[in-house]
Amino acid sequence: MRRNTKLPEQTVRKWVRILWVLLIAGGLIFYLYNRQHFTQETIAAFLLQYRQQVWLVYFGICILRGIFLLPSTPFLFAGILIFRDSPLLLFGVFMLSILAVAAFIYYAAGYLRFSGLSAASKLQRIQQGLQGKQGFWLILGWAFMPFTPTDLVCYAAGLLRIRFWQFILPLLLGEAVICALYIINGKLIFA
Repeated sequence: MRRNTKLPEQTVRKWVRILWVLLIAGGLIFYLYNRQHFTQETIAAFLLQYRQQVWLVYFGICILRGIFLLPSTPFLFAGILIFRDSPLLLFGVFMLSILAVAAFIYYAAGYLRFSGLSAASKLQRIQQGLQGKQGFWLILGWAFMPFTPTDLVCYAAGLLRIRFWQFILPLLLGEAVICALYIINGKLIFA
């Protein structure tokens, strides 16, 4: 007689949640204690070690950055330093990484259901705004603001099960504008 060794889905979700929270906490602690390694210059120097695969390494690092919920600005500025001759390609690669990270967080929030976090007052306000008639503009504005954690709105949209395209289009539009402004002005600053 065969014994059923399959774990219940709730148990799997619980352990995946714990693992993801530990990874994020570890990443944030590492970031806070090693901020000197997260400047545009040090990131650029690291990337230049991989000249043959620099675009692929840059894309991968931008994805990891998002999974660990680290700020994206130093990574974009590192890209501006390295890829100053290819601003359109930089824009495309960076936006593709934003799309991948936003989709990951959106679907992870829906699957993992971090319900304890959804009780936070900041998230409740975001959720109410996303469900309202002004949801598109809230997401667009949130993504456009330079010092707001875009990952939070991705999480809220996934938790609320807002249609993916209703969430991702304003997010990408807002991120595109702010990233384009950074790339254009960064190219002038770092020239």
